[in-house]
Formats: sequence, C-alpha cells, structure tokens
Amino acid sequence: MKLKIEKAFSILLASTLLLSLFMVVTPSVFAQATVVRFYPQPSPQAEITSDGQTFTVACVIEDVSDLAGLDIQIAWNTTYLQYVSHTKTMTVESYPAVQPPSPYAGIIHDPPLELKDDVVVGTYWVALATLGGPSFDGSGTVFIMTFRAINLPFGDPTAFFYTYLNFTAVDLAAGAGGSIPAVLEDGVIKHWYRQPCFPTCPLLKIDPTSYEGTSVGEVFTYSVWLLGEGGTDLDPFWDVGGIDVYMNFDPTLIEAIDASVDPDGTFEAFWSNGIFEIAKDIDNGVGIVHVSFLGYGEPHIAPYGQIRMFSVDFNVTYESTEFPPPTAPVTLKNPTMYTGAHTFDSIGTIVIANPVGTTYYELAPDYLAGPFELTSWEDNGDGVLSPSDQLILNHTGTGFYFDYHLDEITGTLNVTQQPYATVEDYIWVASFGPDNLGNNGLPGRYVGTDDPYNGFGVPYWTGNFSMPGLSSVNSVTVHALHFTADEYTYTLTAGVDYIVYPDEDLIELLTPVDVPIINEHWKDGVNNTLGGWPWILYLASGIENVTVHFPNCTTRPARNCGYAQPPPCEWWYDPDWAWELEGWWTFGYYLGPWNWPPGSEWWINYTAASYLSVDYNAEPDPNPRYLAFRGSYTDFLVWLTSPIGADFDEEYPRAWRDYTVVGWTDSDGNTLVNPSDYLEFFEHEIGENRTYHVEGIGVDLYTRRKPWICEDSPNPIDDPFFGVAPIVLIAGFPHPERDYCPWHNKKYSVPLPHVVEDATYTAPYKALGGFIDVYTQYPAPFGGQGKDKPSDMFCPQKNVILCANVTYAGWPEQNKDVAFEIKYPNGEVFTIMYGRTNEYGVACVNVRMPWPCDDPETIFGVWKVWATVDVACVVVNDTMEFKYDYKVNIWKVELDKEEYMHCENIEITIHYGSYMIQSVLFGEPNSITFTVTVVDASGVPFGFDYIVVTIGTDNMNDWCMYMNGTVVLTVHVVKWARPPMGTIHVGALNGFPQDGGSAETPVYSLNFAILAYG
Repeated sequence: MKLKIEKAFSILLASTLLLSLFMVVTPSVFAQATVVRFYPQPSPQAEITSDGQTFTVACVIEDVSDLAGLDIQIAWNTTYLQYVSHTKTMTVESYPAVQPPSPYAGIIHDPPLELKDDVVVGTYWVALATLGGPSFDGSGTVFIMTFRAINLPFGDPTAFFYTYLNFTAVDLAAGAGGSIPAVLEDGVIKHWYRQPCFPTCPLLKIDPTSYEGTSVGEVFTYSVWLLGEGGTDLDPFWDVGGIDVYMNFDPTLIEAIDASVDPDGTFEAFWSNGIFEIAKDIDNGVGIVHVSFLGYGEPHIAPYGQIRMFSVDFNVTYESTEFPPPTAPVTLKNPTMYTGAHTFDSIGTIVIANPVGTTYYELAPDYLAGPFELTSWEDNGDGVLSPSDQLILNHTGTGFYFDYHLDEITGTLNVTQQPYATVEDYIWVASFGPDNLGNNGLPGRYVGTDDPYNGFGVPYWTGNFSMPGLSSVNSVTVHALHFTADEYTYTLTAGVDYIVYPDEDLIELLTPVDVPIINEHWKDGVNNTLGGWPWILYLASGIENVTVHFPNCTTRPARNCGYAQPPPCEWWYDPDWAWELEGWWTFGYYLGPWNWPPGSEWWINYTAASYLSVDYNAEPDPNPRYLAFRGSYTDFLVWLTSPIGADFDEEYPRAWRDYTVVGWTDSDGNTLVNPSDYLEFFEHEIGENRTYHVEGIGVDLYTRRKPWICEDSPNPIDDPFFGVAPIVLIAGFPHPERDYCPWHNKKYSVPLPHVVEDATYTAPYKALGGFIDVYTQYPAPFGGQGKDKPSDMFCPQKNVILCANVTYAGWPEQNKDVAFEIKYPNGEVFTIMYGRTNEYGVACVNVRMPWPCDDPETIFGVWKVWATVDVACVVVNDTMEFKYDYKVNIWKVELDKEEYMHCENIEITIHYGSYMIQSVLFGEPNSITFTVTVVDASGVPFGFDYIVVTIGTDNMNDWCMYMNGTVVLTVHVVKWARPPMGTIHVGALNGFPQDGGSAETPVYSLNFAILAYG
C-alpha cells in the first residue's frame, strides 16, 4: 500500500470562488484526518488468479468535513488491467443507499455541478461540486469501477506481484473556500502467477498420409504441414522460429527429385526479412531429404494456422510383379543424437530374451534414482537384450519415460568390504616433511627454538597421527633410513611408547622415535671421499654437534655459524641434501688457509630420521561397491558357477579400480555365487587381497539417453515436457521473459515439444500375365482403383458404374467378357452382370442401388463386388467393397436446457456422422446443409436456422469409420409462440430445394417446453 499526501490544483479550484457564492455553509464537526482510499478494505482490493477475472472497487472519502466539491484522477496498469465500466455515485440524494463494495452511500449534496467524468486509456478523471447545496460531512462513495484482469503471466503459481490504482491528482474543495488536506491510499491489486496452460503441441504432418504409385516414372508429391496436434490450427503461443527436419523414405522404391521450402510463402510472410534457408539436401543413396530453415527479422508475427513448410517431389522407380506390392514408411525423424551415459543396475538376474517388466536403479542418478521399469524393448534382431537395442525405461514414481540406446550389458555384483589386516608406513623425509602425517607430527619435533640442524638441541618425533579406518594395532616398528641398504630397526611397546584410540582413528606417540646416532666417525681420504660434501650414514633429522680431531692429536668442536656462512665457519647442514654435511671450507672445495690438514677426523652426534611401519587391523569401507563383470552377460551366468580368476571393473563409486577373483566362500553350498557368499579379490590399485561380502547380484545396462525437451529444467518434476524426446527439431523463437518450460528464461532458441504424423508409400503392382482391376466412377483413389481396394460410399438409389480394366502384362485386353457379381451385406447375391472390354481393355456396367418399400435401411452396410475374366485360359479376379448408407446420419440432437421462456434463445447441438471420404464430389464441394425448424404447440413454425458444412477427409484410411462432427444452431423463442410445447425438426440436405437440393437423411424431431410466463 502506498500512502501519500497530495494537494492537486485543478479545475475545481478555479471554480471555488463561484461555488462559494451559492453554498450553504455548515459547521465542521469532524476533527480526524480525511482519507481517500479504495474498498474493499484492507488491501489488497482484489486478488487475481486467472485471466478474464473481473472485480469491482469503490473510491471513497472518509471522515471529511465541509466538502463542497472534489476533483480526483486515477491511473492503472493497462498491461494487466482492462477497464470494464464505472458508476459515478454522486450525489448522495441520487445514491442514498450503501454502494457495495463500499460501506457508504454516495457523496456531495444536490444540486450537482458536473465538471468531469472521463475514462481515457488507463486513466479516469472525475470532478463534481454542489451548486448551492450544503457541504458534505462524514464518509461517502465517489465512484464504483469494474476491471477485467488480462495478460496474467505464467510462472510459479505460489508467487505473485502487485499493480496499483494510483491517485495521480486529488483536490477536495471546502465550502468555506480552499482545499481540504487528505491522506491518499492507493488501491492494491495482487496478481498471482498462473500455471502455464499449454495449447495443443505443434504437429508436423506428411500429406497425403498414404500414397500408391501407379507406374514407373510417375511423379508425385509429399507435403509437410505445420499445424496443431489433432489437426487444429497451430497456436501462435509456440512462436515457431524454424525447423530442421529429415524425411526418410525407401530409396529402392522411389527417388526424391526436388524439394521446395515454404512453397506457398506462408511462413515467410510472418517475418520482416522472410526466411533463411540452411539446408535442402537430397540423398537417394540412404533415402533422406534434409530441410532446415528459419524466419528472421524483427518485428515478426508468431506463426499460426496451417502452414505447408516444405514439399518433396518423388519419382516412382519400382513396380512389383508380386501381390501385394511392398509398402514402406515415409517418416519424419532426425538422426538420433544421444546425451550422457547412464548406468542402470537391476536387482537380481534377468531373462535377456524377455526383459520387459524388469526393474532398475540408476547407479549415479542424473535426475531420478529409480525405480525404473523397462516398459518397451526394440530388439536389434538377435532375440535377446544386447548392444544396439532401444529401450524405454519408465520412472515409476513420476510416470516419466525416457528413451535409451543400449551400449553394453553385463552382470554386476553389489559387494561390501570386510575387515582386513594391513601395513602402512609413515615416513619423515627431511626435505619435504612428514609423509602420511599432514601436520600431526610437527609439534614437539625438537627442544627449544634454535635451528636443530646446526648443532643446537636434539630433535625428535613424537605426537599424534591419524589412521582412517583404524580398528586395532598389532605392532609399530621404527626404522632409521640408511644411506645404503641396512637399517637401524626396533619395535615400540604399546602403552609405553604409544596409545591407540580406535574410535578417533588416532595413535598417540609417547616417546621420541628418531634414532640417536652417537659419534659417527669419518676420516678424510679414508672412509669419506666426497671432497667438500662429506656424507653421513643416515637421513638426519637434526645435528647435535660435530667434533674434529687433527693429526697433531688436538680435538675441538667444529665451528658452525649458520647456514652457508664463510670461514672461520667450518660446516653446516642443508636438509635438501639429506645424506651429507656441507664442508666446503674444511675439505678443500675452496683452497685456502681454512682447509683442515689431510688425515683429519670427525665425530658426528645426530638423530636419524625414522619411519614407522604400522601393522594394524583396518575397518572396512562401509560404502557398497558395484563391480561389473568383464565379459558378456552370457559369460557372467557361467561365471556364477566358477568364479575364480574372473576380472571385474568397479562402476561405482570409483570407476578406475579393477579386481580379480582369487577366492570364494560358498556360504550356502549350492555351488553358485549367491548373495551372502564371500569373494576374495586381488585389488590391482593397492596390490593386496581383500575379502568382500556379496550383497546382491544384478545386471548393468550401459546406455545413452536420447535428449529431452527441457533438458536442463530447474524443476523437472513439474515441467510437462521434461523427459519428452524430440523427434525432429522445431525451434521456438527466444522468449527470455518466459520462465517456464521449454524456455526457462533462455535468451536463445529452444526446441519445442511436438508430434509428427508419418505416411506410407505403396509401390505399383504390375502383373506379368493377365490382370483385372474393378472400380467405380469415383476418381482414384476413391473409386477402388488397385487390386482389392475399396470404393467410397454410395447413397440410396444412386447409380453405381462398375468398370473393370483388363490387361496382360500391362497391355489392354480387348473384347473380353467380364462377369460382375454383387452381393448384399448378408452375403446373398444381389445381381450378376456382364460387360465386354473396349479398345482400352475397360468394361463397364450400370447398377442402380435398390430401395425396397419395406425396411430399406436393412440393406445398409458393406456391399462387395467380384469381377472375373478369362485371359489366356487363366481366370483372374479382383474384389471391391463399398458402403451403402445415408450420406449423413444425425445421431442425436441436444438442447442447452429442457424449457424456455419467451424471448430466450434455444441452442441446438447436432451430432452427425458420415462414411463419405471425398470432400469434393464430381468437381463440387461435398457439402451438407443442416436445417432446424421450430414449431409451437399449434403447429406454427416460429424459428428457422441452417448451416452448411463440408464433409469428407480425402483419406481412404478413414474408410472403416464414421467421420463424426457437431454443429450448433440457434433459434429465438418469439413472443407469440404458443405454449406449452414446441417441436424441433432437424434435417440435412444437399442443397436448398429451390436450387434442386434434396434430403440426405430422415428428419430428427424432439420436443421441448415453452413456458407460459416470463
């Protein structure tokens, strides 16, 4: 809510001097602040949850004194609010009652001086004053206004935003002159985001859905249309920006000769710069046509309707001499692209020859862990689940299904590690610090703060160090690192030298473990020949002192003045060179008076660095490990009976570890590896054996998943298109303002959800010998042209022209007598007729359909025709069926209610169906005129309406079913219609009688009530 104090100068102030001349001034009785606000109270004044929702607010003035006139201007957000109507509730004499949603009556006293009452594009301005009447005291309603919510955005339905009814100017005129100050409270409208309600998805459809070739060299066309699913118009909501589509066909039957992009220019018209063609490629070797293009240029109109996106001309290249000829699909499907590797593990073994219905869990879940059920299996032809099979796994928790390509299948073990004994070494390396210790060994390394390597203090190793997985300790051995192969070794005593804390994975050292080396002796030129760099036997962890003995039998400490200090300093120690002292000045590396005489000896006291060998029992890794058998699933089933020596790769949690089976404990004695058995593996990573308990045996499917719409959805469970794999690519124009699937605020194009309708192609049939084809007068393919093909329907009493085309190896057979046998739907013979072929090999007969006097509809149904002829002493035949029925049937008629008052409208819904396939009949639209005539109780017609519809789908695949539809007509109940009953007569004609039309179906009548009141 926004609060503000506003004093507006307006036309009202300009008229206050005039008004004061006519006013009857009354004393002020209210002292509290005047408020101008909206009702209902408290805020928000309305909560919007759907588009089209209407609401009404009232503008009121509360606690006002001496009000003689007002001037109020408001504004609202026209993006989300649409003005519907308003009522100015002034004066109070004209609106004396409460004006909901306000709790008050009107405001301002008579007589009124009306100054403004204008609504202009998101604003309203009202101004009115009393002309000589008394001033107004109290609270009253200024106006009531109704709005309609529009453009409520999609989004999180738990989120909302506000818009406001803002007071842009307010002036309240006092009867005594001047302006009345007021507190203004803007109106608050709360808009809840709405859950996206998606229109039908885009559909790419091949037309015609089936085609039969007639001869080699024939050219025909398949067109690809963009429309809405179910044959509806494409909804502009999707804002299709372009397509990338592969049409796939059988190149052994037909060849593509040309492709045309946007042949009607319909898609181009939506874009300011037309279309940009990316690909229009034909490959008759593999049988594909690749078409890719997009619209570009702004502004653009979101495409809608039904758009022919591209067409492909084909040439017939193959004729079949065997019947039936081959049929091949013509599909819209892009080459499969896969995203991500996914490993699924079953619980238990499976029957790979019948895998449907088995359950799996994903080892490293991408979105959903499981369970998944294998609901569909497309076998590669070997009869078992194997690489290159296609799978659909359905997530049983959400119902999502996902398409996968199987790359590998193998057996798996779910195992857990058992406790084990092992040895681990902890080494102190002088130049790099403690290995395996981290910082645990550093505290207490030496006594004092002086440099331990240059003759001050005695360093030692003590403290705590951690051992993850520690259960118990068998022994701790100390080793001093020798320059050569031998070592100084001793064993620590538990409780004296160390304490073990298994719960904390910790060992506490109680005594120093560096090894003291006492008076290590070296003689220049005898047992130490590294001039300038005399070695020592062990890796030093600290130097206590160095003593020199000269040939003249004098002895003194060797001088150390710090790191790399010149004479008179004589030595230092560099930890980077761990097995030597630095004696440059004494051993002649640099000649000078500082050199010791030949034969000088020295003794060194130091501590040798050590490493600890800890022999302990480790706690096992508690996490399960999934191991995959290195081999086929068939081999894995054999392995279950003889496991020693087989190799396994870890799949989870660490993919780089591998194992070899070296032992097996058959717990149940059934000579088959089962859960509860123990397997001993040699682990190649650590070079040791470990024992594992078998928790489960299963199957691993290594797959790649087909990409989805909404691939990176932030909320996959709630997105309607998450998990839906695209068939082709229909690109949606960028809409970064849309935070819902499939856009998710992306600034680039996204793949749209869609469906496709494929087609079929049938090669022409060319008999090598005699051949006969029977058909009717309808054009192909509606007349039954082709062997054993049906014809479109016939209506009562219509003439049926039966023709038979007789050939031998495609050449016309003249003067051949053809027999035509026609049977009722019940199988009885209706007639047998004869015709002789003409110069083109065609024989025809005329048969008018019967219409008996009694129960003629009993012969409705499927009639069948046989045509036979002898060609070179071989009788050949063809059959054809056709439906006999009314052109249209009225199934039922529904009214919007059962009784009507005068001057009401009757809404009449007609449900109809037809077997007719052709939408154009002999060059004219195949239309039906539905009529409604309504008569009153005395039989007087008082209402008539009609509608003309075109029937037929032009698709012979619909031959087996009624094509149903509905139409709605309206008739007004006139004032003079006589009650209490009326009758509605519904009929269907092929045209008005004045134009030669006639009825096509029996009339359908029903009664309804006409009320004698109202």
